[in-house]
Amino acid sequence: MMPSPDTTLIRELLGPDGPDFELLAEVDSTNSWLLDAPFAGTPAGPRAVLAQAQRAGRGRRGRSWLAEPGRSLALSLAFERAGSAPPAPGLSLAVGCALAAALSANCQGLALKWPNDLLRDGGKCGGILIESRPGSARLEPRVRVVVGVGLNLRAPQDLQALISQPASGLFEDTAPIPVEALVAHVVLAVAKAWATHEREGLSPFLPLWARFDAWHGRQVVVSEAGQTLARGRSLGLAPSGALRLLTDEGERHIVAGDLSLRAEGQA
Repeated sequence: MMPSPDTTLIRELLGPDGPDFELLAEVDSTNSWLLDAPFAGTPAGPRAVLAQAQRAGRGRRGRSWLAEPGRSLALSLAFERAGSAPPAPGLSLAVGCALAAALSANCQGLALKWPNDLLRDGGKCGGILIESRPGSARLEPRVRVVVGVGLNLRAPQDLQALISQPASGLFEDTAPIPVEALVAHVVLAVAKAWATHEREGLSPFLPLWARFDAWHGRQVVVSEAGQTLARGRSLGLAPSGALRLLTDEGERHIVAGDLSLRAEGQA
């Protein structure tokens, strides 16, 4: 486990208007913990939880998120709003942009890989998982959206052989900032991204994506379940959040799904 962070300091750094914060010693998944929490009578304000150890962390499309205790952060934020509509497209992209911008002052070499990976010097150092749950039928229609963030502080050691792509850490060659400051940066970045995305959609984040896009202008292969879907040159994001890909047949827009993206020629 990581040394126990000072929760009082984290709450001070989040400020009086920041999300509620809770530290969990051990949990199956921070996302599941927030998703399964009972609904109150009215939509709750933003809530963040950080786990010192996570037994069954999840990534996109049900994959496991492998994180070594003491070398990673596993945290999630829950947001509730009236209505029954799921989050608008592109929320994970908006969160990725916000995280890259917030962390770049202390971590050089950060980049984003579509659709939800944070890279440092070419290796994956973070991932984002968005899940939602409708409210109880007894209550006014509402939806709870949970944003999960997994970050490697240092590159995994014992788990490297189990990971399908190179991994890295935020602080491989630099001294890490205090964990309380890091948690506060991440929580506030996600909360701000949620609020902005709710009001304005993905458009405010497109310049940030262009700034941090790891694959812009490169020849890439898009695949799903081991099958190649398309090859071409990455042109960045469409306003919808789809990947713009210039192929031999013209421009294609690749939507989110069980997709992987690799540089041409990479296994």
